Amino acid sequence: MKANNPPVAFEELTPNTFVVHDIRVTQFLRGEGNLVGNRFTLTSWRRDGLFARIRQRGLIMASLDDQIETLPRLPHAPHIGDAHWHPLGTAHTRWSMYEPAQRAIAHLEPVMRQNQSGVMIPLGAVVRRRNGRGIPEWFGCRALNGNQLVTTVDQLAKDSGLRNGVGLTPTTQKSGQFAVHTAEYNITNAGWDQLRAFYDALQKRSPYISIERFILSSGTNPAVLTLNL
Repeated sequence: MKANNPPVAFEELTPNTFVVHDIRVTQFLRGEGNLVGNRFTLTSWRRDGLFARIRQRGLIMASLDDQIETLPRLPHAPHIGDAHWHPLGTAHTRWSMYEPAQRAIAHLEPVMRQNQSGVMIPLGAVVRRRNGRGIPEWFGCRALNGNQLVTTVDQLAKDSGLRNGVGLTPTTQKSGQFAVHTAEYNITNAGWDQLRAFYDALQKRSPYISIERFILSSGTNPAVLTLNL
């Protein structure tokens, strides 16, 4: 059998502002503040004493401190690793990152690589992407492991209507305490609309997934395409 937790009788909504769920609490509130309906504002300095008297009577109360204690612990901040090149996206895309030491947002300057513009993003950094004057998007720059990289790309291909995708075994390059995974992915007998949807889906997974190579070719039928990533 599952035990039911007793209901909260007195709950703090904001500092020194409470909601009364159980009328038995009201006997302890006289002279401690202002009670309007079921809303109570504490004005006296006897906060701890009020809480103690309510609890001594066996009534359940939830102060802000009590509610904070029940929250899950925050994860440890990731360590900042080496910077890796990432394609810029479009000519209107701007990348920035949070600098913990300065507690400020720093703009990432474009870096050219093989005639393509991109930015150097450190693994573990909190980065911001903005397209033109659009709403910025925030990311924690964490890499997928090798298997997750292949399965994620394969699922994106299937979701785009592509059924002839094959991911090769990923390779891993160690970089300090981080690892960068690279994998080839080939698609045959594909239509342009499906490939375009697949490309857009990959772009949306940036910066977790980046495209280092994009080779598109066709055979005797120009409507049937082959893609090598």
